[in-house]
Amino acid sequence: MEFNVNEKCIKCGKCINDCLTKALTFDDNKNIIFDEKKCIKCQHCLAICPTGALSIDGKNPENCELANNKPESEKLLNLIKCRRSFRKYKHENLDAETMQKLKDMLHWVPTGVNNHNLHFAFIDDVEVMDDFRDYANGKLVDFLNSPAIKKNKN
Repeated sequence: MEFNVNEKCIKCGKCINDCLTKALTFDDNKNIIFDEKKCIKCQHCLAICPTGALSIDGKNPENCELANNKPESEKLLNLIKCRRSFRKYKHENLDAETMQKLKDMLHWVPTGVNNHNLHFAFIDDVEVMDDFRDYANGKLVDFLNSPAIKKNKN
C-alpha cells in the first residue's frame, strides 16, 4: 500500500486523531509515521486533512470532491424515493466512455469501514453476456430440477 505526506502538511495532527486504528502517529520531530499493518484503508486521514497533504493508494485530494459539497436534502430524498432497478436493458454494448465512468464510480461505493478492497468482473460485449446468461440460467434450471439432498440420519 502506498501512503504519502507532502510539503503541505502543517503537522496539525487531525489525521492522527481521526485514525481509528492508530495507524498514524508522530515521531519526535512531528513527522507522520504510517503503520501499514494497522491501516484499514478507510481514507479518513485523506478526507480530514485540511491542506490536502495526504495521499493513499493513488487517491489524492485534488481528485476528490470537497466534503462540503453536500446535496440538498430534498433532492437527495427525491433521488432515494425514485430509485428503481432496471428490468429492461437495451441489447447493445455500452460505449467505452460510459463503461469507464461506471467503473470509476466504484471507487466511491459505500462499504464497511470504507474498505474498497473489492473485486468486480465486467462483461462489455453483449454477445458474451448472452452466452454467460444462458450458461448461468442453465445451471440454475439444472439445480432446481435435481433431486433434493437427503439429510444423513447418522
